[in-house]
Amino acid sequence: MNLLIRHTEYLLGRRDCVVLPGLGALICATDGATLDPRRPGYMLPPRRRITFNSAITADDGLLAASVSRAAGVTPDEARRMVASAVSDLRRRTLADGSATFGRLGYFRTADEGVLAFAPAADAPVNDRFAALAAVAVDAATERRAATPSIPVVKPAPTAEPAAPRTALPAPVKVSRWRKMRNGAAGVAASLAVLVTLTLFALNPIRMATEPQKASIAPIPAPTEAPASAVPAAATPRRLTIGLPDGNGYVTLTPEEVSARKNLIAEAKKANAAHAAVGDAKPTAAKADLGGRFCVIVASFPTMAQARTYIASSGKDLEVLEKDGKCRVYAATAATYAEADKLRGNCGVADAWICRR
Repeated sequence: MNLLIRHTEYLLGRRDCVVLPGLGALICATDGATLDPRRPGYMLPPRRRITFNSAITADDGLLAASVSRAAGVTPDEARRMVASAVSDLRRRTLADGSATFGRLGYFRTADEGVLAFAPAADAPVNDRFAALAAVAVDAATERRAATPSIPVVKPAPTAEPAAPRTALPAPVKVSRWRKMRNGAAGVAASLAVLVTLTLFALNPIRMATEPQKASIAPIPAPTEAPASAVPAAATPRRLTIGLPDGNGYVTLTPEEVSARKNLIAEAKKANAAHAAVGDAKPTAAKADLGGRFCVIVASFPTMAQARTYIASSGKDLEVLEKDGKCRVYAATAATYAEADKLRGNCGVADAWICRR
């Protein structure tokens, strides 16, 4: 129970309410400064007094948190320690009729077993007003009366300067004839505006020359070419055609396109005839010559493109299938040096040598 008393005294010095779970709440109320009944002419400073409310019994966790911090235990363990101390306090109060609760006061039994609390006269909850002492009211009043008062000098009121009076202009008298004339002039001006707008809507302004609508600057008239001028030579029309499978583009005249179409048709016929006889690989004939190094003049992804190239070139060329490509070669040799000599005589500048 000493643990409960120590933490309650500590919390009441800093809080206004501390709940003893299951028993009641100790509440601090503040009384203002009052006259000392034992010493007339003295005023006592404000004081805090303790009251008890047995209806507030719910645990707000304040005592358990203080015990947990001081004892270094878990909140659940601190809550069990507080409940045990409150139960011991209730048991002692009911058994003995009263139980001292430290310097705060003591608990006693009231009617029907209800507990009541009697605070001590010098309970340690008045620390915040401990530095204030009783004040002699009469002495303070005498000192204030002896102090000469300084008269308050009010500034003399300043009169605002009067605003200068200005004479109002005399009203101008307008004759009846002048009013009628001004009204007629306004009506005539309105009619003129309406007539102008009507004429503009019926007969819009048209541009004299059509080319000048797009610019403010005048456009010079086109000059005719002299009769003696010689017509320029007609530029032959050329076509840009993309190669199959994204292999680039070629620029040809219509005549070259027709010729190439004929060559492609002949190549298709030759391919069909070759497929009817049997797809004999052209590398077999060259292999009989013993040449291991081939002079490559072109390379294509498909056999059909390679044969089309051979048919369009008109030369004695063969095809070597290697590395997933159809490589067209013009000659073979047994050594690299001999193949290099043949590469210079094949008629293709970018020819290269491939080993079987």
